[in-house]
Amino acid sequence: MKQTETKPWRVITARELVEMELPQLEPLPLLGQEGFLYQGCAHLLVAHPKAGKTQVILHSACQWLEQGMRVAILYEEGQALMQYRLKTQASLQPVVRNELLFVELDCPLSGEVLKALDAELKADIYVVDTARAFLPIRNENDNAELAAHHYPLVRASQEIGKTLIMLHHAPQELPVKVALRSAGGLATAGAYDMIIAIEEIQRGDDFFYRVQAEGRLKAPQPFEYRWENDTLVLEAVAPYTQRLRTAVIRALMQLHQLYPDTAYFGTREIQDLLEIDGNPTPRQVIDALLQLAQQGAVEESPTRGVRNTRLWRLVSSLFPEGDLRENKLTDADTPPTPPESSDSAL
Repeated sequence: MKQTETKPWRVITARELVEMELPQLEPLPLLGQEGFLYQGCAHLLVAHPKAGKTQVILHSACQWLEQGMRVAILYEEGQALMQYRLKTQASLQPVVRNELLFVELDCPLSGEVLKALDAELKADIYVVDTARAFLPIRNENDNAELAAHHYPLVRASQEIGKTLIMLHHAPQELPVKVALRSAGGLATAGAYDMIIAIEEIQRGDDFFYRVQAEGRLKAPQPFEYRWENDTLVLEAVAPYTQRLRTAVIRALMQLHQLYPDTAYFGTREIQDLLEIDGNPTPRQVIDALLQLAQQGAVEESPTRGVRNTRLWRLVSSLFPEGDLRENKLTDADTPPTPPESSDSAL
């Protein structure tokens, strides 16, 4: 490595970097799931207010502590509320036995404050609950201000070699892209190695929480969880593209049932009947239709509809349980005018 005393930079070759003895990126469990958190990395965990970010961290901390980690949480909740959580939830007793550290901070959090705190606590994992409570950011629409607070903090955590987990609020309308789901968008998310998003989903009378992640490391398989009293129930989640294709098939089946005399339907009609979370864009719906067409489940009309709308019909539908059903549509069907569409070349 070449370094001078007069210039504030370091130069290292690729060979030197490969040969350096650096700590390996070991995974940390998030509710028992790997691929979302890594030791020594910086993470941004986002969700709507009161969606259970703190609850997720406390239950995950049980596992971190049992692995011998030292964990410190900078928390915004009052002591009485935190005491109530710890006393009334039997599943959180490991954090009491293993002495999880709660930190009250009387000054804004910065990289220098984090270093000073670590000099005393020497924790392995620092959780900041939440960004709005500890970072002196006045305007979350000011990208320069966001970067000026988040990047130095992440850099400080890297310099001391500690894991940083920043809890943050999500905007009211959740974008499809996980990295855009934090208040401040990419100006905030860009500072962190992994962005983990928790989304609340209601199915009937039941509420589920879906966890997804994006970042500099390979995105893990999403999972869902729910609470039954004090018990955590985990469920696997199919990839979003797979769920979108299934939703498209079901939407087309419904359209064929509603309009039996219509052979082809526009992208907008299909999109309007999709039963899936995440608000997929028209481009995503078209991509799903094209994938289904390659699989022989969907056929695109050789002609366009009103306003140059792309038209589609269902040929067969493969359900998750493997039940392949053929539609009674034939090649002799001609595409009549579909229901009104506002799509342009979709």
